[in-house]
Amino acid sequence: MTSGRKEFSLLELNACVRNTLQESLPERYWVRAEISEARIHPSGHCYLELIEKEEQSGKTVAKARATIWATTFRLLQPWFEQSTGQLFTSGIKILIQVSISFHELYGYNLTVHDIDPAYTLGDAARRRAAILQQLREEGVADMNKELTWPILPQRIAVISSPSAAGYGDFMKYKTILTGTKYTLFSSRRPCKATKQNNLSFMLSTESTGTKSCSMVSSSFGEAERRPT
Repeated sequence: MTSGRKEFSLLELNACVRNTLQESLPERYWVRAEISEARIHPSGHCYLELIEKEEQSGKTVAKARATIWATTFRLLQPWFEQSTGQLFTSGIKILIQVSISFHELYGYNLTVHDIDPAYTLGDAARRRAAILQQLREEGVADMNKELTWPILPQRIAVISSPSAAGYGDFMKYKTILTGTKYTLFSSRRPCKATKQNNLSFMLSTESTGTKSCSMVSSSFGEAERRPT
């Protein structure tokens, strides 16, 4: 040690950071964040990469790792998915209760203890309202209503996640469409008719001598109606 200068080893410095965090932030805190990555370990633990983006630019301004231990995740995951109707996965915004920890070797981490599904539902509703407003401004919100529905639809194309609740409802009632062909296109795959991968719906109908197709993108992509 040089005279008059205090030095730390890396381990000592990290231990000082850990102790300071424990003393300064000992409680649990409710935190809003977006899941950018979610990994479920074979042991049952769930490891999250959390981010916050600037609303206007979409630029990431904060990032943190978080852990949901298996005993907690087994309770939170089914409760969240049943309450919100969507998977606990990347791309969703969540409100979680966390405690803060710092490990000398692994660094800063958040431990998740609870989650509020109502926040995610509210965010989904806000995003849906923004999408509908954007479509209205572009004059395409009611485009499908302009199509003439044939007396007997012969073909229906459904663009959806195979696990979506809406697709499950469609499959329940498909028996009433006797003689109608239907095809599922996964919403995770790009569609050549639009620049966006995620479509709110695509309805293709065919009747004698005519065929038409209408598409609306749920992620502010192109919207068009064209003959096929």
